[in-house]
Amino acid sequence: MEHTKKLVLVSPEVLERVKGGRSQTLEKTKVQELEEQLSSVLSDPRLDDATKMKRYSEVLQRYTVYHAKANEPLKVRVLPETSSSVQPGDNLQKRLIEQDVIESVPRAFKSNATQLLGKIASNDSGLDWTDRGELVVNDHTIKGSHIVDLVNDMMRKRKSATPIGMDEFTKALARINTPRELIGNPDRWQDLSRWRNLGDAPRKVKKRPDLSPRKSRKIMRAWEKY
Repeated sequence: MEHTKKLVLVSPEVLERVKGGRSQTLEKTKVQELEEQLSSVLSDPRLDDATKMKRYSEVLQRYTVYHAKANEPLKVRVLPETSSSVQPGDNLQKRLIEQDVIESVPRAFKSNATQLLGKIASNDSGLDWTDRGELVVNDHTIKGSHIVDLVNDMMRKRKSATPIGMDEFTKALARINTPRELIGNPDRWQDLSRWRNLGDAPRKVKKRPDLSPRKSRKIMRAWEKY
């Protein structure tokens, strides 16, 4: 794991600045030019003090802007380790949707949401989502659904309508034995427990409706005679 590569996002502007080892070269060159201009203004014997002050202020203002850009640290966005480490061929858009899920839940539920996504990814749950965030259950896309809505609804009670795909999502979470600790919405936990109990319950043998208990006993006695 010590050699695992982390995926970071940078803006196109930042990428251009670091491409080819030319990081911030343009800004630094401009800063040097402006430093020379500042020195030139102060040493120009043709300018009176008032003119020197005016030009010096103008150059100094531009110098301050470029100096700040030249020393500005690179801003990157690190994707959370919600599932297995990024491997070649991983879908970047899906990773971004995972980030959207984490950012959309309240602070108190971020840890639970992260663990829930990790459990989905590490188990044979049959769950996935498309590049648009639509829920996929056993390779079947649930149109109109979104993983952000589904995870948020699992975290806490909300006044909004039940998200599309919630039944399928709940059934799959029941199959992988999702712990109570990760489900903050008591209604969803009740649904999840119900699906889990249905999956564990033994099949009931159907009784023949045409046989009453008395008729059943008569048939049994008839067999005993033989």
